[in-house]
Amino acid sequence: MSGKFGLTMAASLLSLLLVACGGDSGSSPLAGPGNNNGGGDDDGGQVTAGSINLLSDSPQIGTAPNSEVTITASFQDDKGVLLPDIPISFSTSGAALQVINSSTDESGNAQAILRNPNDQRNRSISVAASAGGMTETITIEATGTSISVSGPTAVSIGATGRYTIRLTDSEGNGIAGEDINIDSSGSNLLALGSQTTSSTGTVDLDFTGRTGGTDTITVSAFSGVSRVETSIEVTVDPDSFGFNSPASNTDVTLNNNQTLQVGLSSNGTPIAGETISFSATKGSLSATTAVTNGSGNASVSISSSTAGPSIITATTEEGLSTNLQINFVATNPSNIVLQSNDAQLRPQQETEVTATLRDAQDNVVKGQVVNFRIDSDVSNGSLLQSQATTDFLGRATVTYRAGTSGTGENGVVIVATTSAGTQPEDTLTLTVGGQALRITLGTGNEIIESQDDTIYEREWVAFVTDATGAPVSNTNVELKLLPTSYGKGTFIQVDTDGDGEPDQWAPNRVATCESEDLDGDGLKDPGEDFNGDGDLDPSNDATFAPASLTTNESGSANFTIRYPQSSCAWVDFRLTATVRVAGSESTRTADFTLSCSAADLNNLEATPPGGTTSLYGIQSNCANPN
Repeated sequence: MSGKFGLTMAASLLSLLLVACGGDSGSSPLAGPGNNNGGGDDDGGQVTAGSINLLSDSPQIGTAPNSEVTITASFQDDKGVLLPDIPISFSTSGAALQVINSSTDESGNAQAILRNPNDQRNRSISVAASAGGMTETITIEATGTSISVSGPTAVSIGATGRYTIRLTDSEGNGIAGEDINIDSSGSNLLALGSQTTSSTGTVDLDFTGRTGGTDTITVSAFSGVSRVETSIEVTVDPDSFGFNSPASNTDVTLNNNQTLQVGLSSNGTPIAGETISFSATKGSLSATTAVTNGSGNASVSISSSTAGPSIITATTEEGLSTNLQINFVATNPSNIVLQSNDAQLRPQQETEVTATLRDAQDNVVKGQVVNFRIDSDVSNGSLLQSQATTDFLGRATVTYRAGTSGTGENGVVIVATTSAGTQPEDTLTLTVGGQALRITLGTGNEIIESQDDTIYEREWVAFVTDATGAPVSNTNVELKLLPTSYGKGTFIQVDTDGDGEPDQWAPNRVATCESEDLDGDGLKDPGEDFNGDGDLDPSNDATFAPASLTTNESGSANFTIRYPQSSCAWVDFRLTATVRVAGSESTRTADFTLSCSAADLNNLEATPPGGTTSLYGIQSNCANPN
């Protein structure tokens, strides 16, 4: 027998079908089943190999993780008969295979599921099936990853337009931690917040017009056959267009009208009769359009009943666009909530006391002076400041230092009032322990990784001693673990041994933002979602076990803090331990950042846990969720 067996692929088929070369009279025989449906020869049941048919139910697979297609391999003898019970070996490069059946079934077919791993590039994936000393392959195209850029199509000379670049997979999910390349055909100014995509797959680009004409901005990601790119044409108009007033980041009192004025001119000459469109992310505009007057100016007003930042955009009929950010602030407090970091203190211990002001609509009140005083304190403690001014989160903070003696339960009474000395006011009680108990918190330098590589664990210990240093046994230790702030930024490769070559990933924070859960109740109250992403950031990424601790004979109690690996390096926590013995109480806190394991940071061949960008974005502005 000579020649080659083959199959003709019908043009109407959407699936790939490849046929292997058949054997000739010198081919190696393949041992078939005892009952081969007439496929045997006269030499005792040996089957001469004919061909492997390899079929995919789709010629393409999505680039989203876990996208899949079904691969079917069949084996037929030299007479075209499909044979059961023939072992088929599947293999692939650049993807994952789940073999459903590794030998042909009664229909002569063996199947495997091809899944795309966490590789969101467009690329070719090769799948092979082997049997009887033969191997046949097909190619599946991983497709669907794309890049987009959105923003104004025209800016005036000297003005800056904000553009958002987004890299997405086949299901529209943002691809994080990838470098974006940006080219411009003109001589205008491009400024990136970061070169690397955020957790939502975005990069922000500022374009400042310098030279009139049309500029083409081209953005791309990946390289070679995986490269994706797109472009946007931006007209740099010689007209001048921008906000005359108010100044950027102006504070505007709630429910007050703020005039917004833009100016439009060409070569210094005002342009009259041009319709300007206005929009805002927060607040109500008096009108959405206005017409420029003889001075080239157009005005509308804006007000808001809720506090927070607002980005206002003005656009001309020709598409010129300009932006301005203002901040709506509450000024009439109707409620004070007074809290402290520690409810029980040892003699001479210090703690922060914070008053949070809100108005009748529960908006935080910025820029108000709060007075603090001690109404009762037999420990002879003191406040280190008598007043403080609320920040943009409505908080005013002073420090209390306990005296040298105990007070009994709730023996310290601190009162906070507004600067006018009228309502509202709030009262806080603290306890200074009569016995100078000491509690120490400590941990080692080892991080344990869970078996599925998703969780880190770190062992901690609490030591409780009395004033002489003797251990205090059989004592309950109360733990509290809450986030205090979170970081924004990216991991970068650094050189730690000085040889000029990077050898380790290191987090590069561009901003540290305080926890949005101002009152620590876990509920999203009005004004707490400062960055406007719909959630309280950061989430409570860590927990401890066991929930209840009791010191042993040596005065120690061990516990474990567990957290997702993707949160490491970006979330800051405060661990508080409190003990009570014979009416005496003591508290110790430990502030720390969730750590990454050295093994993960030293592996430059892989990205750090959770990718190269912070879970909370890469922009330096805490009011921006990206």
